[in-house]
Amino acid sequence: MPTVDFLTFVQAVAAVAVPGVKHDFGMEPPGSLKTAQLPAKFLRVPRTTRERFAFCVQGANARGQAEMMVEVVVAFMPVSLGMPENNFTQTVALVNAITLAYLQAEDVGSSWPTVSVRIANFEVGQEVYWAAVAEISAAG
Repeated sequence: MPTVDFLTFVQAVAAVAVPGVKHDFGMEPPGSLKTAQLPAKFLRVPRTTRERFAFCVQGANARGQAEMMVEVVVAFMPVSLGMPENNFTQTVALVNAITLAYLQAEDVGSSWPTVSVRIANFEVGQEVYWAAVAEISAAG
């Protein structure tokens, strides 16, 4: 696969459709959400203790390809409605749909993507939502 830059990688990740998502915001996080839009998908820059950027020397492999990462957030339920465990089957199905969608998306980078999904709280506007947050990474 050809080498890609960070913008191309992020655009490719945004373009992947996740089954079951009602509203896809693409690359731009929403300022607010409505219940009718849930589950809603959008991207954000990783918020980890060690932020990774497109072409840092530490992240490059032997061929000079950087490890690129972006987070895909799928907000699926207001926290005020309870815990994801209350909808365990739906939560597992959502995590499965996200994982399969990205593991089959071979064209997001110059390598097969790595997918790691966790359930977390995510604030949009003044409301807190349960969200599946997927870290998608691939070599540039």
